[in-house]
Amino acid sequence: METRPDKGPSASGYVIVLLGVVGFVVGCFLPYLSGIIVAPGDDSVSLIQLIWTPAEGPLEQVGALLNLFAGAGTVGVIALWGIGRQRVWTPRALVAGAAAWTLTWIGVLVNQEAAFGPYEVGYWVLLASMGVAIIGTVVVLVSARAHAARPQAE
Repeated sequence: METRPDKGPSASGYVIVLLGVVGFVVGCFLPYLSGIIVAPGDDSVSLIQLIWTPAEGPLEQVGALLNLFAGAGTVGVIALWGIGRQRVWTPRALVAGAAAWTLTWIGVLVNQEAAFGPYEVGYWVLLASMGVAIIGTVVVLVSARAHAARPQAE
């Protein structure tokens, strides 16, 4: 009987997580809210404009970028490691990073729902991206557990 070399858990979950990260970054630049005037003539504002506009000094601007993209960047790097060079710790690191990132942002988005509005496409893209990242994380976790439970060929 011919056996294929064991390549470890599937990378498909990591790719799904990466799609969620890319969707999140794109969503930050799409129209997010309408009815808030940031500059004359603006009917809607993106999340990056909403967070970046009040940042005056360089440290505030770095803080704004970290606020938006640090969690997504961290999860994206872990997902890239999972695609390229899987390690025993990669699924656990992804679960931890994705849980912290997605739960925080879902909380922010749901909390703002009552205070602001109406929401535009960027809001919904951000929320959907969180769902995609969570689904990808579950796929990684299930794949890693199935791989660990499989008997190893000698």
